[in-house]
Amino acid sequence: MVVSTSSVVPTSAGAPPCGDDPSLPLVKMNAATSIATIIKPTRIHSSIGGMRLGLPPSSSRPAVGLPLGGVYDLLLGAMGFTEAQHSTRPPAVSTRFANGSHPKGNLATPRPRAGPSSLGTVTVRGLSAMSSSSSLAGRVALVTGVSRPRGIGPTVAARLHDMGATVVATGWPPHDEEMPWGADELAAPVFPVGRHDLEGPEAPHELIDEVVERHGRIDIVAAVHARSSDAALADVTADELDRCWAANVRSVVLLAQRFAERHQPAPADESPRGRMIWFTSGQHLGPMDDEIAYAVSKGALHQMTASVAHALAASRITVNCVNPGPVDTGYAPPPIHAAVAERFPDHRWGTADDVANLVAFLCGDGGAWIRGQVINSEGGFDRFG
Repeated sequence: MVVSTSSVVPTSAGAPPCGDDPSLPLVKMNAATSIATIIKPTRIHSSIGGMRLGLPPSSSRPAVGLPLGGVYDLLLGAMGFTEAQHSTRPPAVSTRFANGSHPKGNLATPRPRAGPSSLGTVTVRGLSAMSSSSSLAGRVALVTGVSRPRGIGPTVAARLHDMGATVVATGWPPHDEEMPWGADELAAPVFPVGRHDLEGPEAPHELIDEVVERHGRIDIVAAVHARSSDAALADVTADELDRCWAANVRSVVLLAQRFAERHQPAPADESPRGRMIWFTSGQHLGPMDDEIAYAVSKGALHQMTASVAHALAASRITVNCVNPGPVDTGYAPPPIHAAVAERFPDHRWGTADDVANLVAFLCGDGGAWIRGQVINSEGGFDRFG
C-alpha cells in the first residue's frame, strides 16, 4: 500500500505526485477523506503485512526426540516439518542457480548451495529453521514481480528457495522505469530472474511452458506482479483500464489455466502439492478513489479467488489470495511513512518478510487445508482510526 494517492508494495516505492501542486506527494485531505484513499497494499509491477511466525533459535527449542506437542513443535508441524526432520535428520541441501543463459529468460542450471541466501540487498531473516529444511525439496516454484531488491516478489522468491524449492523468478523493470520510484537492479540473485511482460496475451502460457521445459515440472505459482495506476474516476481512460485488466487480472487467469494443464498432480491419496497465490490490495476494506483502474483490477482478483480455486482443485492445486496491507518497500516519503506507521498497533509498517512468512506457510505442507481464501494479513492496520 502506498500513501498519498498511490500505493503499494514490493520493492517498489515512491508515491507519485498529486494534488494542485505536482511537486507535492501528499494528497490534500479533509475530515471526509479516509486513510484508505491514500494507502494501498500492492502497488508496483514487480511486487506487492502480515504474520510473523518467528521460530526461536534451535538451541532454545525442545530437546531432540520430544514428540510433536510443544509450542515450537506445533509451529514446525504446522509448516510441514516432521519430528524426524527437525530432530534426527541432517539438513538437506537446497538448490540455487548459477548465472547462465536460456533462450527465454535467462534460466540457468541448478547447483548445490550452502548457507543463507539473499537476493540483491534482500537478506532473508526469521524462520531460520526453514533454510535447512526440505519442506519444499523437489518442487519447482515460479515467482513473478521480481525486479526491485526491496520488493515482496524478491523476498518471497528467496524464502521459497531457502525452503528447498527450485525457484524461477521473473520481473518487468520497464514498468518500474515509468514509475516515480524508478528501476533498481537486483544484485547477484541466487536463482534465475527473467524478464517477461505479463501484460501481453501470450506471455503467461509461454512463461509456464518455459519453466516446465527447463525443470520438467511446476508446483507453485506466486503471482506477485502488478501494474500500478493513478487516476480518479473523472480521469481514468479506457486504455488504462484495459492495461490494468491485462496485467493484473488476465495474466493471472491465464497463468492459472496453463498451470492446471502442466502441473503433475499428487496421487489422490496424498495431500496436494500444487499451490497458487496472488495478491489483492485491500480495496474491499476501504475506497481507493485515486486509483480506480488499479482498484477495480485488484477487486477482480479478490472476487475470482473462490471460482478459480474450485476450478484448480481438480488438478490438485490449492489457491489463495493475500491482502498484505501497507508494506514498507521504500516507496513512501518520510511524512507519509510516519503517518501510516501510527495506524498500526506496533507502530511499524508491514515488511516483505511478513508477507513471505504467510506465503511460506501456505506453500508448505501445513497450508494444504487452506483453500479459496482471501487472507487479510495487515498487522492490525487501522484505515479509519
